[in-house]
Amino acid sequence: MVKRINKATAEAFLNQYHTGGYVQCYFKYGLFYKDELMACATFSINRNFIGHTQPFFSAELLRFAVKDGFYVAGGLHK
Repeated sequence: MVKRINKATAEAFLNQYHTGGYVQCYFKYGLFYKDELMACATFSINRNFIGHTQPFFSAELLRFAVKDGFYVAGGLHK
């Protein structure tokens, strides 16, 4: 199950499992299995892109980390 997580949860997880640690972000999501946080992804604020045929919004992936010893297939895709 994917759900939004708070800053404290994201910060603790990324500081433990990501080599770059936590960075300031706007969106924070966790991937849970049996109520245990297995992966964390953080994103920047939405940015408006113009100059294309249709304007669109996009957010930059800042961090993605998975718990040690696990592999997540399909946990993060468009």
